[in-house]
Amino acid sequence: MIKFASMKKAVVYATDENYVKLTAVSICSLLHANPNMNIVVLADAVTKESCSFLSRLVARCGGTLEIIDAAPYIAKIVATGAGGYVSFSTYSRLFIPAILENKVERAIYIDGDTLITDSLHSLFDMELDGKPFAIGYDCLCNRYKKLIDIQQDAPYFNTGVLLIDIGEWRRRKCTDRIFDYMNNIRHDFMFGDQDYFSLVLADDAAILPPEYNFLTHFQMFKTRNAALTATGIPDCAWYSEAQYAAAQAHPVIHHFLGHTLGRPWFKESRNPLRPLFKHFASEAGVPEVAEQSRPMELSYRLQHLCWRCLPQPLFALACRAMYSYYFRTRYGV
Repeated sequence: MIKFASMKKAVVYATDENYVKLTAVSICSLLHANPNMNIVVLADAVTKESCSFLSRLVARCGGTLEIIDAAPYIAKIVATGAGGYVSFSTYSRLFIPAILENKVERAIYIDGDTLITDSLHSLFDMELDGKPFAIGYDCLCNRYKKLIDIQQDAPYFNTGVLLIDIGEWRRRKCTDRIFDYMNNIRHDFMFGDQDYFSLVLADDAAILPPEYNFLTHFQMFKTRNAALTATGIPDCAWYSEAQYAAAQAHPVIHHFLGHTLGRPWFKESRNPLRPLFKHFASEAGVPEVAEQSRPMELSYRLQHLCWRCLPQPLFALACRAMYSYYFRTRYGV
């Protein structure tokens, strides 16, 4: 472990042992575009060998690293009975302000299933207008909101990238408020802390420009209207046309979701960014992480065929029908 005495800015990742190599690829891409970056890894049950590997990688790529044991913080989440699809390590981001208090003024949290292709310095300097954090909108079908009891026209967020003002987050007791909700109202959400951000902290959020959390759906839907048509997200809870176009022209943080294009670390992936992912996996010293296998299910193969063959307006309508069928048959909404 390499500790740095003081800093004003840092990029933070969270991982358990299962996602160390994937996180390493993201870190490698980060340092290629952002030399000399301060990096913090919140590690949940990560082996000494993996910690040493990450330390060597960051040193070789010219960054500075501190690895912090997140297990005591994760234990607080486990005690609430929280569940869902996400790894418990992702909840670590809730504790970033407590962990980095007096060390960092601003932190950018980034999920490990990402590639960074440009500078983050403008993001660090983003105006938050007194808000404690900035977060991007998610692309999940709007029907999901019925499962977590928020209004259909309310925003729903993706927590894969966050810009956090450490002092303001602590002043507004954002973590405490989420814990109050988990302990006193509900703790069993499907998408973990992402749902709590949308339910508890929506009024505290500044909106992250979409180029800094460029979801795979932005690759699939080239226009704002196509994305809105497919997902059913209302106009008031989504990016403007200008914001969407700017992100399409110059994405900075690519965040890989879903299986329509295939996540680029799978051999079967048809994601256009798979060659770039393979490059950074090799540079990080983990080429094997880009050779995992996950054959695409029939529904995703059909969706991918539609993506390739149909005009965008028709593809968006086909996706809307697919998403609606999925939520109606599986969840009754």
